[in-house]
Amino acid sequence: MGEIAWAASRTRGTSFGARFRRLARRQGTPKAVVAVMHNLLTVSSHVLRERTPYAELGPEYVSRQDPQRAAHRHVARLERLGYRVALLPATAA
Repeated sequence: MGEIAWAASRTRGTSFGARFRRLARRQGTPKAVVAVMHNLLTVSSHVLRERTPYAELGPEYVSRQDPQRAAHRHVARLERLGYRVALLPATAA
């Protein structure tokens, strides 16, 4: 399973590769590979149990899920760096 996770982590345009790159920055390469292995096992067990075809979610799946959560995370990061942040809605041009 480790070999499959390494191969999946090198792919571009897939949720597995995006997960690896996101986690490797924060936790390091070995832990990111284990996380991808876990993700692959979860997906494969679901596909086998439900007898449904696998549908790739794409690399942007997590960031598309909740834009408010992403905005809050970025604001919190800037505030930790010493900035005061106020979010204003974008106006249509």
